[in-house]
Amino acid sequence: QLEFGTGSTLDDKGVADPGQTYIFPVLVSKQFHYVTLVFNGGVETPINDPDRVTIGTFGAAIGMAIRRHFAMMGEVRFESPFHTRDERILLWNAGVLRSLGHYAVLYGNVGRSMWTSDDEPHWFLGVGVKVLIAPDRDR
Repeated sequence: QLEFGTGSTLDDKGVADPGQTYIFPVLVSKQFHYVTLVFNGGVETPINDPDRVTIGTFGAAIGMAIRRHFAMMGEVRFESPFHTRDERILLWNAGVLRSLGHYAVLYGNVGRSMWTSDDEPHWFLGVGVKVLIAPDRDR
């Protein structure tokens, strides 16, 4: 996976990292009768940017369907640079998913950092619609 910075405006505001980043993700999931377990990890390495460092990530999540079109999930995630103890973060995240038909999903999540290197807790909130694009199966 390769990530590109989109412009200096986002860099200046702290929304995005400058330059390009090579991301090597690893995802393992196991679906049981009532729950799904997911474990993921990865390495994010900046390309041609000596000011950024390589970061390792690890997460574990559990999710379950409550009704046919409604599901819940919970996650614990850890991120840390490889060569220093600066900028480490441990956080939890909980969310819900609601199907809007065959090709769209409405989701929301809330999370909080439990431990950060700056000792300041941060709250995270997200909502969105995920649109699934599938090829026409009638052909």
